[in-house]
Amino acid sequence: MGLVATSPILHKYANMTKDQVILSNKYLDTWVDEPYVQENMSFLKMALKANVDPDLWNRCYEEHLSAPVECQTGPLMLYLILHRLQNCSESTLNLLLLKV
Repeated sequence: MGLVATSPILHKYANMTKDQVILSNKYLDTWVDEPYVQENMSFLKMALKANVDPDLWNRCYEEHLSAPVECQTGPLMLYLILHRLQNCSESTLNLLLLKV
């Protein structure tokens, strides 16, 4: 079996696409037969829900539900939340620059 290249989502999320995260989740769901992997992905989703503003969670959760069921895990929610925060920050900065 060959080596699989992985990419840590926290370091690379700005350059990753939603489809790449979904494919990564599909790979883990299909090929990694270790219970801790699914447990960690579920725990991440629960931890995010408990610590993210409900409005932000709900906006991201709508998009989260458009992914295949086996991919609706914590890494996808983390990706969606980080991208929403980044986009909001960039939009706010652009608006501020236009006013100055």
